[in-house]
Amino acid sequence: MKRLLFAFALTVGCAPALMGQSLADAAKRAEQERAAKKADGASTKVYTNKDLKDTPTLLTVAGSPVPPLDRPAPVKAERDEDARAAEYREAAKKDEAYWKSRMRDLQSALDTDQIRLIAMEARVASLSADFSRTDSVSERVVLRRERESAVTEMARLRAAILADMKAIDTVEEEARRSSVPPGWLRP
Repeated sequence: MKRLLFAFALTVGCAPALMGQSLADAAKRAEQERAAKKADGASTKVYTNKDLKDTPTLLTVAGSPVPPLDRPAPVKAERDEDARAAEYREAAKKDEAYWKSRMRDLQSALDTDQIRLIAMEARVASLSADFSRTDSVSERVVLRRERESAVTEMARLRAAILADMKAIDTVEEEARRSSVPPGWLRP
């Protein structure tokens, strides 16, 4: 109960301080600041709609080049029609054989990289076992170099497999956006 009374007293006591200044006080303070600046000799410029030019504003995205102001912007409708016509011509070339061939090539590359990775993993395991069995320092040096190069190749193959899978996903998404039947993507 004491805590509740304390919180209430604190709230009531701080309420006038929290209210801040009124609008009239803020206007009076701004007028005094303007008068002080005039007295100091600082000039202020008030901009109106007449001061603004009728130039179009340019919206730029960070990292994109800013177009020069003296060149008129191309008509968007013409550009859209050209882009749509080019897309239509490109889509007309992409028939069922195109999509099947493209997916078959990507899947073949993925399968090849996966087989090579399995073979390289077996090679690393074999080199590790040979390294453990031998007592000769010179043979160990040779086996270590071969194993390190095989591990490097394994890392490259893993990256290639990820790139192959991403390429397949990209083609599937492109086909989906182009309204390609799913059967066209199967080999």
